[in-house]
Amino acid sequence: MKKFKQGFSLLITVVILALLAGGGYWAITKKSGSSLISSSDGNWLTYRNEEHGFEFKYPVDWKTKISQKYGGMETEFTDKMGKTILLLHLPIPEIGYEAWALKNERRISIPNSQKYLTRFDYQPSADADPTFTGFVLVNWSMDNWKNSGQLSVPEVSNENDYRLKLLDEILATFRFTEQTYEAKIFPTGQQLVFTVRYPDGWRPEYFYYIGSRYPERMSETETPSGLDLILEGEAQSGPNVIRLFGSRVSMDTGTCPVSGATRCVVLPQLGRAFTLSKDVEVQQIFDQVVASIVRK
Repeated sequence: MKKFKQGFSLLITVVILALLAGGGYWAITKKSGSSLISSSDGNWLTYRNEEHGFEFKYPVDWKTKISQKYGGMETEFTDKMGKTILLLHLPIPEIGYEAWALKNERRISIPNSQKYLTRFDYQPSADADPTFTGFVLVNWSMDNWKNSGQLSVPEVSNENDYRLKLLDEILATFRFTEQTYEAKIFPTGQQLVFTVRYPDGWRPEYFYYIGSRYPERMSETETPSGLDLILEGEAQSGPNVIRLFGSRVSMDTGTCPVSGATRCVVLPQLGRAFTLSKDVEVQQIFDQVVASIVRK
């Protein structure tokens, strides 16, 4: 079973737009945060992608070029001579490697995270075109293709390729970081923004509701009663849920009467957070989740 001894490694930023006169309708969207490249120190830059929740460092004199390829985004990292050193694909390209043979595979642990990277070293198969060369792939989140990623070193002809040493140095800086989400009301609304941390390995889901109904779609003439932010994950007792906002998104600062709740907290201006779980581990996670909430 998954454990959470290393604390909370993920952060979500939620924007709640309170309904104004004239109504509106809800649309729950994932933030399209573009890749960010920021200065780190004299010799390295930091590539950070908020949408996919990871970062790594690379030499300061490298150049980057972003393009659409294999149904996703490709970022090419080149050195000052214009040689391709590294490729980043989001998500993992769905292509085959029939002309290559897997030479080596190993798992790479990431500090303070239950997630990991998997490195694959390929070489041309015996009957491959003699002009073919090998390559190295480093994948993550392979069980969730939409949020997966891949770093690769193309055209590796031998184990002494200097780019492989650079890859090892870069992977030593790789970290899984924060993920950012937004909830929006259209066409008008007032923003309530907050951040909340949750355990690595758990995931957030959004549900808007009308009364006690959770419609799959809602017309522009309907007004939602509120928004539920659900955290789903696994504890020792199995799959569990923390319902972070299980009441109307309003200015409610009253009591927290939720039948069967083992933890229930009123969050001024944000609603109520509660869990029905009797699992002590989940209750501890709940307390940490609530304590991590910060209004912006």
